[in-house]
Amino acid sequence: MHSGRRFVRVAWLVRAATWLGSYAVLGGTASTVVAKDLAYVLSNPISVIDTATSTVSNPIPIFSANMQFIAVSPDGTTAYVGNYAGAVAGIDSGSVTVINTITNTVVTSIPVPGNGFGIAVTPNGSKAYVANWNTPPTVSVIDTATKALIRTIPVTNGPFEVAITPDGTRAYVSASPVAVIDTATDSVVATVAVGDTPRGLAISPDGARAYVANYSTTTVSIIDTASNLVIGTIPLDGADYPNQGMVITPDGSRLFVTSGNDVVAPGRGISVVDTASNALLTRIDDTSQPRAIAITSDGKRAYATHYDSDKVLVIDTATNLVIDSFSVASGSLDIAIAVVAPTPSATPTPPAGCAQTPVAGCQSPGKSWFNVRNRINDAVDSLRWKWRGGPTSTSASQFGDPVSGSTGYRLCVYDESGTGTTLALGAAVPSGGMCVGGRACWRVRRNGFTYLDSAATPDGLRRVVLKATGRTRAQIVVGGKGINLPMPTPGASTLFAQNPKVTVQLQKTDGPECWEAAFFAPAQRNAPTLFKDAEMP
Repeated sequence: MHSGRRFVRVAWLVRAATWLGSYAVLGGTASTVVAKDLAYVLSNPISVIDTATSTVSNPIPIFSANMQFIAVSPDGTTAYVGNYAGAVAGIDSGSVTVINTITNTVVTSIPVPGNGFGIAVTPNGSKAYVANWNTPPTVSVIDTATKALIRTIPVTNGPFEVAITPDGTRAYVSASPVAVIDTATDSVVATVAVGDTPRGLAISPDGARAYVANYSTTTVSIIDTASNLVIGTIPLDGADYPNQGMVITPDGSRLFVTSGNDVVAPGRGISVVDTASNALLTRIDDTSQPRAIAITSDGKRAYATHYDSDKVLVIDTATNLVIDSFSVASGSLDIAIAVVAPTPSATPTPPAGCAQTPVAGCQSPGKSWFNVRNRINDAVDSLRWKWRGGPTSTSASQFGDPVSGSTGYRLCVYDESGTGTTLALGAAVPSGGMCVGGRACWRVRRNGFTYLDSAATPDGLRRVVLKATGRTRAQIVVGGKGINLPMPTPGASTLFAQNPKVTVQLQKTDGPECWEAAFFAPAQRNAPTLFKDAEMP
């Protein structure tokens, strides 16, 4: 259960320090909500590890046979998977699979030239940069809002990984030489010669240094990001073939680098480097060929994946010892960690335009039903409101044009108590837009419109039916479900005060038309986890 839930999910491979905290919430009563880290492991299906409970759950089915890299958007709602050419049916080039992490469903697949390898998302979440290894050597730029390829940037040989500075102004690409991209112009502004076969990349939390793992020379090059000059080289003694796994602790003090290929076993392991002295502190031997590595937001645990097994190792970064391991689905390739922090508030946050009290002049129904389920598991919260035509006729023109016009809607639920009326719940339905599967969210139907968004964004509403067929047969249906759906603040024994009534209104955003139903006490059911009532003539 929640009140005015907002999701703060910071992913970006946790290269920037992130907080964990407690919040005082819910009707003046102190309640502690602790953020937790979720590790997304690129296996098939994609595995999700709750690092707080050490459990593997919520697999994300995916249809790609040759996945390589994964990145998560800063808000944690979207994962991007880079695929080798021919991995997706019907797509001969490389591709990027886009996944909604709230619903664990594939949204779309975006073709890219060459092979989709390393991916990084800008800190503001507006673009994703994809290294296209092999021919042609390029970097693809994806607009994350439209989920479309908007630009292709030529670079030099073998682009493998991408890392973006914390301020979002530069993208570094591990090609030969390393390419530096200005993210404002999407153009290469510098190149930096490093060791042979650059692979892994990491940027310090302060943005001052870029670290590049050189696969063939078993070294790490240090780039000063102000001058884009190499200012040091770190030998990884005892290691062979440092690959893509490279990450820095949130405080910037240590660098972890995975090493090993499919031929040389003795040199496999994870090197730990002190970034102050640029000296190798220790090596964690790992014969299962470690590939990728990510660190939790508090810097206490590192999670390492492997080329040749289905396991993920857990490393205590204070002792540099392996303290746990997980078996995941087939394969264990790349990994990204997202910090999930539900942030409650004392009052629900309404969508733009939802007034604090009901608007006047709305059409009344002949019949109406309202059902709200407020569960402990927010993923199964749900809402359904059904409105059937009343004494006033409803024409299709009154609904406006949500398909190609500017007509959006807001569902506003008002609760009356002995002290007045409050806005208990508000959720928006935007106009236009493309939804899961590349289909239009809104469609024209006979005498009205339908809306379908299985991703339930932005506010948890998944389905809307607007049907105008005369007085008694006009119909409105609004349904929502899941973690994005705002919920009212429950009382000790009821979900709504309902003293004397709960009013539900569907309001247009570009006109005065609205439709409402009032549900007077006593309700059929009014408990903290369930409200159910009907209005009949």
